[in-house]
Amino acid sequence: MMRSFWLAFLSGIFGSVGAASALEIYQCSVNKRPQEFIAQTVVFAYEPGAKTALVSDDVTQNFLRKPVEARLRDRGNKLSLNWRIKGAKTASNIPLPVITYSANFNRKTQVIRMNAAATGYGVDFSESGKCRLLPDSERSKITALLNNPQVRKQVEKANAKVYTYNCKITRKNKFEGVTPDTLKIVLKDRDVIISDDIMAKLGKSDIAAKVDRVVDSDLLFGWALKNIPRAMKPDTETKFYGDTVNYRARLNLKNGKFAMEGNFVTRVSSANTGKQMTGTGRCKLQKP
Repeated sequence: MMRSFWLAFLSGIFGSVGAASALEIYQCSVNKRPQEFIAQTVVFAYEPGAKTALVSDDVTQNFLRKPVEARLRDRGNKLSLNWRIKGAKTASNIPLPVITYSANFNRKTQVIRMNAAATGYGVDFSESGKCRLLPDSERSKITALLNNPQVRKQVEKANAKVYTYNCKITRKNKFEGVTPDTLKIVLKDRDVIISDDIMAKLGKSDIAAKVDRVVDSDLLFGWALKNIPRAMKPDTETKFYGDTVNYRARLNLKNGKFAMEGNFVTRVSSANTGKQMTGTGRCKLQKP
């Protein structure tokens, strides 16, 4: 995954700012706590004297699939970067028009401080961490990867692989109308396809999920199931519930541990908007 990350990042660099030899590339360990819009590792690169830089992390890769251009102010030992991401969504598929980022980096201390403000979300995220300037030895290895056609083919082949997880779910609440017993997760490149026995009851084969982020080995994603019939809704205040359930899930790609929750979209704000279903289980990676 790290190899394909660098390929994507440097491909964007070479396409935007020219030769890699003139670049300063910093790799930053930022977010040690799970937060929705600040990644654990952030990489930025720029040419000395430039007014823009390129930034890449899991957030930009998930929503843009390429590095993003940032405004750059170079004040000697201090750098400030500002960039925006459009078209993002929360893990529960709530659209966010814009996420605005700012970062301040101190060359002397190597400390970076980041802030993310999501329009319409009502919460700002902030975090700090340490960066290091990649030495020529490491940078040359990365650029060699990019220019090696065999490596490119290997990465493309790895990205083309399909990984299928079969999950058994244990229901954790009394209401069971929209909680699946079995669930299948298909991963291909950055696409996540979900199918389960609840969808089958509704005559649906599968649904494309939206990846939120990756935290260590945990993949966080969400999807919406529409056209829920009355019989599958909670038996109290049924008239207040809409016909859509928004699901959020977390899958550990190493040990297969899985957790999910779902909420009905309500017709009025006074209706119960708490979690209408929760489930946990284990997923087994299907052999090719």
